[in-house]
Amino acid sequence: MSDIEIFVLNILPWLFLLLVVLILIQTFYYPYKRRNEILQMVKDRSFEYDKEGNSLSNYIGNVTTFVVKRNFFDLVFKGFEKETSCIVALASTGLNLFNRGHSKKAKNIFAISFEGKKLFFFDYYFTVGSGKHSTRYSHTVALLKTNSFLPDFYMRPENFFDSVAAIIGFDDIDISGFENFSKIYYLKGKNPDSVISFFTPERIMIFEQSPGYYVEAANNFLIIYSKSIIPVKKDYIDKIVNIFKGLKVE
Repeated sequence: MSDIEIFVLNILPWLFLLLVVLILIQTFYYPYKRRNEILQMVKDRSFEYDKEGNSLSNYIGNVTTFVVKRNFFDLVFKGFEKETSCIVALASTGLNLFNRGHSKKAKNIFAISFEGKKLFFFDYYFTVGSGKHSTRYSHTVALLKTNSFLPDFYMRPENFFDSVAAIIGFDDIDISGFENFSKIYYLKGKNPDSVISFFTPERIMIFEQSPGYYVEAANNFLIIYSKSIIPVKKDYIDKIVNIFKGLKVE
């Protein structure tokens, strides 16, 4: 047996142990650490912590008649397992984010006072696909229930593939006179005229100055979320609150 083979055999157990440690850190330590950071922030700033998601469910409201749509994967691998009331409530908003994938979870939920209403924050997880072809998504979401219905739209940072898609005719909604905004964000909606009316110059300026967010509206719900989980820092809440304030949705 060569020296290289002996070295490999000696190091394999340590590599396996390192892998186990990394998995344990990812699975248990990081979620535990984040939860404690959220709890400390909630305590320091007198926010309302919603451990089970009941307050969020009640805030969304009107979920008793909502039927969860299950795709083929859900029926085969999960059967008719009931979603938690919080996940059902989120799906009932009509927002696309909450109707994607399976194995959905909402964690670290809390609410703050905002313009005489509540603004909810939470970490949201879901999986698309199965087995080795599955992808787990995680976002930090801020959700506001408005007093009036909003145009149905989806907005995200624009990327290279959007430019390619535009060449072959798959255009998003471009707003005349705001070319920079159209370069920064990809915008789609069921009724383009209503979406364009919603994006006033003041609202466009807000998102030009705050690039990188994902935004969705449906019925009377509006969400702003990140590509991934946002670290708990001093401006963790304030940046998103300022965006909502600038949008001036009633």
